[in-house]
Amino acid sequence: MTDSLLEAEVAAFLDKYMEAFGAFDGKAIAACYHVPVITLRGDGSIHCLTSEDELTNFFQTVADTYAREGSGSESRRSNLRVIPLGGRSALATMDWEMLRADGLIVMQGSNCNEQIPAKLYEYFRARRPILGLADPLGDTGKVMRDAGVTHIAKLEDADQVESAIDSYLCAVCNGAPFAWKLSDMSRRARAGALAGVLEEACTTAGHTTPSKARCEPRC
Repeated sequence: MTDSLLEAEVAAFLDKYMEAFGAFDGKAIAACYHVPVITLRGDGSIHCLTSEDELTNFFQTVADTYAREGSGSESRRSNLRVIPLGGRSALATMDWEMLRADGLIVMQGSNCNEQIPAKLYEYFRARRPILGLADPLGDTGKVMRDAGVTHIAKLEDADQVESAIDSYLCAVCNGAPFAWKLSDMSRRARAGALAGVLEEACTTAGHTTPSKARCEPRC
C-alpha cells in the first residue's frame, strides 16, 4: 500500500471514529477497536478491557460524561501525520479539537412548519440549553415546547427574537436548571403513536382492526 493510500485509509478511520464519538454512541466507538484493549485516560488511569461488552460499556460511560459536559458533539481534526510501520500497521498522530457548546440554537422559518429538523433530536441528546427560533405553532415549536424548551420565538418576528435571546442568555449565564422531557421520543412511544394513527385511519375508512389474526386452511 502506498503512503498516500495508507494516509487516506487512516483519515477515513479517524473520521468514522470522530463521527461515533460526536453521536455519543458507545457501541459505535467500541466497534473501532479490537479486544483486548488497554486505554490510558487523561487523568493517568489505565484500563484493560477484555470483552466487547466491557469495551462498549466503558466507552458509553465516557461518551455520556462528555455529553453531560456539553463537549464532543462537534469536533475537527488537523495536522494528520501517518508513519508506515510495515504490513497494515502505522503510527498516526493528529490534533483533535473537541468543541464545547454552552447552548444550542434551532432556526427554522414558518414556511417549514410541517418539518422537524433531525438536528433537534441531536440537540436534545446533547443535554444543553436550547434556544428555539421557530414558529411556536409549527411542528418544531410543538416538539420543543412539549420537551420543556421555554425560550421559543418566531424567526420572522424581530421583537420576539430579541426578547427570547435576552431571556435565554440570562438563564444560561445564571445557570438556570433545565431538563428535557424525552419519554415521548422513545422508540416505544413513537411506535405506540404510529399504531394510534394507523388505527384511526382504519376507523375513518370504515374498517375495524382485528383483535387476533386468523389462518384458515385452503382446500
